[in-house]
Amino acid sequence: NLAIKVEANWLECADICIPGSGIVSIPLPVSTSSEDGPAAREISTTLSNLPKPLPGQARVSDLGDAGLQLVINGIPANGKAYFFAYELAKGARVDFAAPQTFVQGKDGFGLNLAKSPSFPKELTGPIGGVLVVGEGRTAQAYDVSAEVTIAPAMTPVAGAQDTQAGTGLGLVQAWLFAFLGGLI
Repeated sequence: NLAIKVEANWLECADICIPGSGIVSIPLPVSTSSEDGPAAREISTTLSNLPKPLPGQARVSDLGDAGLQLVINGIPANGKAYFFAYELAKGARVDFAAPQTFVQGKDGFGLNLAKSPSFPKELTGPIGGVLVVGEGRTAQAYDVSAEVTIAPAMTPVAGAQDTQAGTGLGLVQAWLFAFLGGLI
């Protein structure tokens, strides 16, 4: 066994403060066998769903007033992808509330992103975030770091149709599900 021992001192205050202290010791069993615990499957599933490094390439095209386009090469998306950009201390780069439009290209796909109202005047460094490709249990999350370039928008493949990425939930449906979730 491995004993973890903690000694704590505190103050309990209402009208006056009374000092308190205590010692807590917890023995943890240590084993040389590689026996999985009861939560091993859930832990393994959770770890396998964490974002993985992007196996392809990513770049962001600054399209001026038209917004940004995240271009991904090297992984299939089948019309379903969504980008969750990291926020910055200097301001957000992507308007999280705006829809993201999926564009199927010849060698990859693009997501048209609206610039945030707090978009920095000087855009330096890469734009990072999590790209989710697919939906439901088959979705895969990737950690993305994309350099910003000034390039034209991706040309859609002939016959491919731009689609709005995301869940397709309307505001009323999202509100209803949030309300029902609070009741459970």
